[in-house]
Order: sequence, then structure tokens, then C-alpha cells
Amino acid sequence: MKNIAGLIVGQPLDNTFAKEYEATLLKIIREKESLVDLPIITRMDFGHTCPTFTLPYGITAEIDCEEQTFSIIENTLRT
Repeated sequence: MKNIAGLIVGQPLDNTFAKEYEATLLKIIREKESLVDLPIITRMDFGHTCPTFTLPYGITAEIDCEEQTFSIIENTLRT
């Protein structure tokens, strides 16, 4: 996992278990010493959520910890 610079996690479709899901996921992530200082955003609306946002694969994106934002910074339209 040395190539990971940040991590975004989608929220479960059933928000009834969102807090438990997030807590368990963060516990697992924090157990890996190499991921301790990794910027992580949880409860993102992508994947199997409603509303659904599709993230393009292989593009450059940015997590800004101070502003607490996630941005796609590369044009996703390719010819």
C-alpha cells in the first residue's frame, strides 16, 4: 500500500449502519502502521449509494485536509 496517498470511502446504501461501518473501517485502516497519517474521507456518495456519483478510474484527484474537500483535478474527458 505504499502507493496510496489518500483514501475515500463510499457510504453503505443502508445508512442505518453507517456509523458502525465507518468505525469498523477506520479501525481496520488504522491498524496498518503505514496508513496512520493517510488522509481519509468517509461517507462519500459514490458506488452503490443513492444518489450515485461515479468516480473515473486512473485520474488525478486531491484531498485537502484543511478544507475537508475532495476534488478531481484532471480532465476526465479523453479522446
